[in-house]
Amino acid sequence: MIRVLIVEDEQYNVQHLIGLLNEIDETVEIVAVIDGVEDCIEWLEQGIEVDLIFMDIRLSDGVCFEIFDAVEVNIPIVFTTAYDQYALQVFKVNSLDYLLKPIKKSALQQSLEKFKKLNTLQVYDKQILNNLTDVIQGRKENYRMRFLLSNNDKYKVIQTQDIAYIYTEFRLSKAVMFDKSVNILPFTMEELESELNPNRFFRASRQFLVSYESIKTIQNNLNSKVSIILLDDVEVDLSRERTRAIKQWLDT
Repeated sequence: MIRVLIVEDEQYNVQHLIGLLNEIDETVEIVAVIDGVEDCIEWLEQGIEVDLIFMDIRLSDGVCFEIFDAVEVNIPIVFTTAYDQYALQVFKVNSLDYLLKPIKKSALQQSLEKFKKLNTLQVYDKQILNNLTDVIQGRKENYRMRFLLSNNDKYKVIQTQDIAYIYTEFRLSKAVMFDKSVNILPFTMEELESELNPNRFFRASRQFLVSYESIKTIQNNLNSKVSIILLDDVEVDLSRERTRAIKQWLDT
């Protein structure tokens, strides 16, 4: 049996996917269907055993990449979406494949065959995944260096090297500069994370994307949590997974 978790917020797409899976492979067992980021985090934290996840990228309460900031996921994932701009970003996590909606039976069958082959070998070849990324949209070597921002009838340019950190507030992404000025960026945090150089910027939490130059200290709190203190004394709490990740990131 292949135990499958479906993370999808549109019922039509759920039924379409289940129907195709049943046509392709009778050994597929649907363990659960979840429609939101928070519910998925809670479900995964229970440690229920599944073999494969089919995950939509835009869910009812956010973007699926928020899940990986909150919980470690070692299960292979087939991402499903109607948007092709996420092709590179999905391969930063434990991705097996990337299917554009409406999902075609032939493409889904190839994903299942790939899963079976990798599962039999018990190895996930990162080079294969990198090659898939190249085929889908080409490797992105150059990261954003600047933003052109409009203000009424004027425009201004800000350099990414001048950004201390970015945070979200009331669904707006705000860039705090080293000179203390604040600029609103017309992008989601997920889009900014994919466009900014990961050697310079780190996704500390759902709300914060920080440059290494903005971090004053990393401190252990009395409640056993770890926080980073930024240059202007803003404190950002880290999950256990993010704590491990930022230590590795800062030590490279």
